[in-house]
Amino acid sequence: NGCQKQGAWQLALSILSVMQEEGSLPDAVCYNAAMSTCKRSSQWALALILLAAMSSSSVRPTEVTFNTAISACEHAGQWQLALFILNDTMPKNQIKPDSVSYNSAINACSKGGRWLLALSMLQAMPGDGVEPDIISYNSAISAFKPAGVWEAALSLLGDLSNAKLTPDMITFGAAISSCELRGAWQVVMSLLQMMPAEEIKPDR
Repeated sequence: NGCQKQGAWQLALSILSVMQEEGSLPDAVCYNAAMSTCKRSSQWALALILLAAMSSSSVRPTEVTFNTAISACEHAGQWQLALFILNDTMPKNQIKPDSVSYNSAINACSKGGRWLLALSMLQAMPGDGVEPDIISYNSAISAFKPAGVWEAALSLLGDLSNAKLTPDMITFGAAISSCELRGAWQVVMSLLQMMPAEEIKPDR
């Protein structure tokens, strides 16, 4: 954990190696901490190598393990790998994705400019027994910004009430950005007028 806070991925990997050499085999918690250190240090490839090493060391990965791997891919913009872990590796290991898994995958698609995939991930969550939260919706709406797909952003914004979720500043900011890109200024003004009702103050 100390290595994780300092982002010292080299030290974290050295500790794992020393443990193995001394016959004290690292468990899933040790691997998860090392993977998190790699993620925070932008060493996403090393995080995936550690994931593979767990299998060869007969250490069963946990939900946290896969979420860390997906998040590492998200931070690096590796949306293909994030989706592969979510849709292929986790089921093969009989680990059920949770909202953290999906949110990281949606974010990865968003960063990769794949707004259709981000939307499909959001829509797939209920069928997998996972209820989207406001982070899920914000991540998907944010994916629409670069493409200016403001109609889709407004559609998801409207879905929040049915999902019993309350939009926040990130929600409105992402939706407004999508509208601005396409010059939908009347819609922007409507969104700004909606914000006080949600107890959100627009940025000046």
